[in-house]
Amino acid sequence: MDDCVCVVGAGIAGLTAAATLQAQGFSVFVLEGRIRLGGRIWTDRSWGDTPLDLGASWIHGMRGNPIAALARKWRIPVLSTDYERPHSCILQVVGSCLRQSV
Repeated sequence: MDDCVCVVGAGIAGLTAAATLQAQGFSVFVLEGRIRLGGRIWTDRSWGDTPLDLGASWIHGMRGNPIAALARKWRIPVLSTDYERPHSCILQVVGSCLRQSV
């Protein structure tokens, strides 16, 4: 196929669209206006060993959600939020408790 598609935006939707089009045989060019990829999904790592999520931090609904499917496909670790438990724990990437009672 000789068709080329320009995808505007390198957030999760744009990157997924680009990957889908490329898998269908299209040549794909992704155009992003920022100096980084990810759109609303952005983790600020300037605080040393404490990453701070400033964008899409939660996947709302794991069943039938295309973002949840992508997280599973790309083996992105997820952590369930339990609103019923008064004493939750924020976990660091290594799995140790960062702070009690969120």
